[in-house]
Parts: sequence; C-alpha cells; structure tokens
Amino acid sequence: MLKTAREAAGLSQEEASWRLHIGRRTLSDYENGKSLVPPDVIDKMAEVYGQPALRQRYCFGYCPLGKIHDQIEETDFSTAVLGLINEHNHLGELLKQLIAIAADGRIGDDEIDQYRIIDREMRHLKQKITTLQALSAVS
Repeated sequence: MLKTAREAAGLSQEEASWRLHIGRRTLSDYENGKSLVPPDVIDKMAEVYGQPALRQRYCFGYCPLGKIHDQIEETDFSTAVLGLINEHNHLGELLKQLIAIAADGRIGDDEIDQYRIIDREMRHLKQKITTLQALSAVS
C-alpha cells in the first residue's frame, strides 16, 4: 500500500525519503512491512504523496483501533461520489419498508429478513460516506 502510494505520486524511494525526512532504508522497511510506520510519518506521507486517504487506509489495515471503523474503498473521487448517490437512491426505496416495519414499534418474526436487508444497505451507505470523506479530506 505504501509503495503503491509513493509510486502513484511519481516518487522514487530516494526522493520520497528526502521529502519525508527519513532514511531510504527506513522507507524501504516501512514499505515492505518490516517496521511499523509511526503516525506522524503516515501523516507526512499522505501530504507528500497527495493522498489524504492514505491515513485512513493505513489505520484500517494496521492499527487495532482503526479496524473497528468502516473500511474505505479503493476508488477515485468521482466513482466514490457516484457510488454514494447510487447507494442513497437505493436506500430511499427501502425506507418505506423500514417505516412499515417500525409502525408497530417492533420487528416481527416475519419482518426480520427484510430488516436485515435494510440494515445491510444502511451499512453500505455508511461505507460510501466514509470513503468519500476520506478521499476528500484536506490535509
């Protein structure tokens, strides 16, 4: 992930390590998973590589606390926006069913399966929002 981000920014290890104020061998160890990257270096990488979402991707992949949050998708900004709109539109169709389920104040046995579908769709929408937020983060 880190090597891919560096290469996407068009930087050699030498150039990136100079801009990050770390040694080339240290950067290599980070990229190859031999050393855990400190948060301040990840923050600087996100800035230098022009990839704000690198912070979240790293946290979701390596930080125990980050793993409890929603994953972000590997996508570009335009695709993330369209995915969010599509998911929102689809969820809109399911909200009427959610209202019908909630009308009597409980989820009946005959409504469980439909509620699970709605819940899954709400989670997809949340993931799309998280992805867009990560891609549009300003450092």
